[in-house]
Amino acid sequence: MKVSLAIQVLSFSVACIACAAIKDDGIELYLNNKAMYNHLPDLYEILNTVVDLYNARDGPHTPKNGYARQVQLLDGLSWFTGWKAMHNKAVADKKDATTEYKYFAKETWFCNQALLLSHVATIQIYCIEKKMIR
Repeated sequence: MKVSLAIQVLSFSVACIACAAIKDDGIELYLNNKAMYNHLPDLYEILNTVVDLYNARDGPHTPKNGYARQVQLLDGLSWFTGWKAMHNKAVADKKDATTEYKYFAKETWFCNQALLLSHVATIQIYCIEKKMIR
């Protein structure tokens, strides 16, 4: 698998396409409740931002941009935390129809959290405290 091509699925353009598909009554989606899909474009945008930060698309992390990039990563973590809370509530409220709400495994949540927090810590240690460019 070419990762550079695979990750493009999580792009801003794809988020726009998903929004258009959700709004278009002529497009049939798997779940009848189209509102269930509203979080996917958000997911694409969050992951697109995170991937761009990881691959230094906007240049390296520096002491000057370190705090702003940490905020972006923590905003992503906040979004995932909110989604996890919504997921947990939906599963608890609809015990007989939980399959439509199961998206993240517990391991996926833990890995996302660890990935984001480790990158925030790396920026803190190397770019902000040690004044290095990464």
